[in-house]
This record gives sequence, structure tokens and C-alpha cells, in this order.
Amino acid sequence: MALVKYQTTPFECVQLQDGLPQGSVTSRTMFNIMINDLICNLTKISGIKCQNFAANIVFYTTSADISDLNNRVNEGMRALKDWCSENVITFNSDKTLPVVYFDYRK
Repeated sequence: MALVKYQTTPFECVQLQDGLPQGSVTSRTMFNIMINDLICNLTKISGIKCQNFAANIVFYTTSADISDLNNRVNEGMRALKDWCSENVITFNSDKTLPVVYFDYRK
């Protein structure tokens, strides 16, 4: 059950089927517990590093070989897709994008 209260006015109580109300006291902690195994899975991939903050996850790799970069990123994306399928989670594709950086100084 979830109840929204603004100042002293309570609103209708609703039955939750799954998930947590956005902004609830425990939602951030539960989200971090939920995605912990995703981050562990990504960092097990050779050359992949992962960072997360709040509801944002970034995984990245470095290499001088574009084929190696492509293989690592694709492996990371497969791991992400599999994890999402197993945990019934979708990512917002409007907020998800690849970024490639080059070092032109060499």
C-alpha cells in the first residue's frame, strides 16, 4: 500500500503490484540493491568499468583497437539486455546513448 501526503492532506491510498513509489524513503536503497548484481556482472567483463549514481549507470572501456572496443561494448550491452530481461526492467531509450571519445593528440 502507498499513501501520498502533501503537507497535512492525505491522498487516496493505492495498492502497489510491484515496485516502490518514486521518492519514497526506501526507493533509492532498494534500487541500489536491485542493480548491484548488474554492476557486478558488467565489471566481470574483461576491460569493462562501471559507475553508477542514483538511477544512472555508465559502463565504459578503453582500447587503441576499434574492433576490441566494439566487442567489449557489445558484450556489455548483451549483459545489460540479459539482466533487464531476467529482472523485468526497461531502460528509457530516449535517455540512453553511446558516446565515443578519441584522443587525437597521438
